[in-house]
Amino acid sequence: MALMNAAELLEVYQRRALPSFDVGGGCVDFVEASFMAAEKAQSGMYLSSTPSTVENYLGYDGYVQIIQMIAKKYPSVNYAIHLDHAKEVRYVENALLAGYSSVMYDGSHLNLSENIANTRVVIARAQTVGATVECELGTIGGKEDEIEGMGSCLPSFDEVMDFVDKTGACLTAPAVGTVHGHFKGEPSLKWDLINSLKDANGNFVLHGCTGLDSESIQKVSQAGFVKFNFATALREAFKDGMLNHIQDHPEDIKPFAYLKGGRLKLTNYMSEIYKLLELSK
Repeated sequence: MALMNAAELLEVYQRRALPSFDVGGGCVDFVEASFMAAEKAQSGMYLSSTPSTVENYLGYDGYVQIIQMIAKKYPSVNYAIHLDHAKEVRYVENALLAGYSSVMYDGSHLNLSENIANTRVVIARAQTVGATVECELGTIGGKEDEIEGMGSCLPSFDEVMDFVDKTGACLTAPAVGTVHGHFKGEPSLKWDLINSLKDANGNFVLHGCTGLDSESIQKVSQAGFVKFNFATALREAFKDGMLNHIQDHPEDIKPFAYLKGGRLKLTNYMSEIYKLLELSK
């Protein structure tokens, strides 16, 4: 096994598209399912969670410790321990002190100059511990955990490239029309921006993959995006698997039995994500 930062994952997998799995603040079954799917796919991954989830569950240290404990069982899997959507620098600091290898500073709610300035501060701090930084430009609609947008504000190609140049972040998440959670109506992605980034100098991230059809995800991957974030769909798969087990086996009252039912369905769903991204090459 190898705990890596984003730059190392990009190098090892030659900028191939990798999934970022939201593991619910360090939920054992989510982490285990992620490693099982990654091992089967012989690929890498980001294990992510937002500050509010981490703080309300295991805490930053507990999150890292759970992941590293389970990682010992999967020596062939390369992974990053990632903080998602930290809107305040203090959250990033807490994560870096706990041993995260990758952090996202989300300054998209600020004006551009503040976003760039804060991102630079975060990058300088992350570099002292060998971690890498993801940043965001534009706003993504929808709501998930503490992430909420009143709509989408989509940047232009020139704005994205100016942002990449001025921040120097390893990963950049431009808003391209996706949402956190479920889409209301049909997704409407900004394909002109997505396609224009194919040969651009940057490593781009797609947030809000839940609800996107397979063809759209593959097209974004073919446009050179290197990180794909999944959260809501993972939770739904786990919940469905757990409830199905309870319905089919009402005699099982030990939690591990129905939790493993959720884990199995979640692992299978994650495996499908890997297949989807692999087909995009």
